Amino acid sequence: MKKDLFVGLAFTAMVGSVVVAHLWYPQFLMWRLVNRYLVHILMVSFTCGLLAAAFNKNRIMLMSFAIAAILSIYLKERSTGLFQRERARYGDMVITAMHINLSAANDLEVVLTALRDFKPDVLTLQELTPDWYAALRD
Repeated sequence: MKKDLFVGLAFTAMVGSVVVAHLWYPQFLMWRLVNRYLVHILMVSFTCGLLAAAFNKNRIMLMSFAIAAILSIYLKERSTGLFQRERARYGDMVITAMHINLSAANDLEVVLTALRDFKPDVLTLQELTPDWYAALRD
């Protein structure tokens, strides 16, 4: 029983420290490398939670699912923020692109100000509704 508890706590501490350190200190090189494998860490954590549930290891299951949930929320927010801007340089020419997730935007003026300030060459709109289309067309 004590061995199972130790293994569960060691696993939880290891994965939990990687997740917490990555979220609070993303500028470190190690975390940039870990950043490439966040989806893999999410899947391993979720799989460990399922295995722990199958073997009735409640603490490991709860911590594994909690880590998977935190990573899911982080990855969702990172991938679908309101504005995503990119600049590409080809010789002397600079091309700017902007992606706007309109489902996350509540204020037309914020979107129009961002468009005026950034002046993208390429604009992509996610979840464009007829109302947004009419507002942006004008």
